[in-house]
Amino acid sequence: MIFTLLLSCTGRAQTPLAFNTGVDDNGGVLADYVQDMHYELITSADTRFAGPGTVVVDNTLFPISTGNWLATDQLSKWIAPQGNQDYLMDPNNGNAVGNYTYRTTFNLTGYDPELVNLVGQWTCDSVGAAAPIYPPGCAPSS
Repeated sequence: MIFTLLLSCTGRAQTPLAFNTGVDDNGGVLADYVQDMHYELITSADTRFAGPGTVVVDNTLFPISTGNWLATDQLSKWIAPQGNQDYLMDPNNGNAVGNYTYRTTFNLTGYDPELVNLVGQWTCDSVGAAAPIYPPGCAPSS
């Protein structure tokens, strides 16, 4: 599964830092093949790319450039275990079929949990399970 996530958080004038995929600390999109420091790969079906690092996918190649995946924009970019997902050009590109789990964290210290509303969108290549959000101390161990 390749993952992209768009997040926003409401509840106070200043929101906690929750980052979209493929962006830097200021929210600007990263260059292709750059590691996304806000997300970690905690489960990988591909032994060649076991994580925890995730990188921005090259959007000049298949499947992004051909429209098979959603196009990237100024808000987010696709991340994956490796940046080259063009398996049509070379079967060694792309990642093994299987389950992938990505994780990001953000700090809600100083926020009233009753007022925080995390809003987001996510998509993946092929099949994706629900994207659960766990309160502090309640996430399953990896």
